Amino acid sequence: MVGSTLLRLRREFTRALLAGEAGAAERVVRAAMAGGLTAAQIDVELITPALFMVGDKWATGEISVAEEHLASEIVLRVLALHREAERAALGRHRSRVLLLAPEGERHVIGLQMTADLLYRAGYDVRMLGADVPLGDIRPAARRYAVDVVCFTATMAETAEQVDAAIDHLRSDGLDVGVVIGGTAVPFELGAAWGAKVCADVSSAVECVDALVQHAPHN
Repeated sequence: MVGSTLLRLRREFTRALLAGEAGAAERVVRAAMAGGLTAAQIDVELITPALFMVGDKWATGEISVAEEHLASEIVLRVLALHREAERAALGRHRSRVLLLAPEGERHVIGLQMTADLLYRAGYDVRMLGADVPLGDIRPAARRYAVDVVCFTATMAETAEQVDAAIDHLRSDGLDVGVVIGGTAVPFELGAAWGAKVCADVSSAVECVDALVQHAPHN
């Protein structure tokens, strides 16, 4: 897809979010898929820039909290659309991945993008979502017999919660791989726990692959 077409689709998608038009947003994503964009490219080239624009307009008071929430819900709907439209098994083992945001963390669109990519790649994905209490994480990892746990944190205080959660997992001898991502996650945290730090959504599958292929768990 040529750059001018991509820019046009990005503008149209952003305009649809700001207008609260779910149908228009879906049509843009369908056009992007028809034009050959991968799910990762749609996430990075269309959805992420549009969300940044929505966030900026909310921060400056150009749009209301309600409009920002509506835009976020439209994005979640679109993510479900292209997850089902493009899901294809790529020969990976059916390893199980648990995804969550720790207690206090409510920003999970990036985590949902990650879940979608892992799902399409063939992983068995269990999404716990936002604001998961510390005491619920280890029981869930055991109950679902997961191979990898993915955490996200967009605030310093929730990055501390991720640190505590990994400590909680490892203190019980639970042998699972850990992937951490989000704007507040320092690389030092990954190094301290031997976890993979996911720099952006598009590298999520690569991070999980590295854990399940080279360091089997359970």
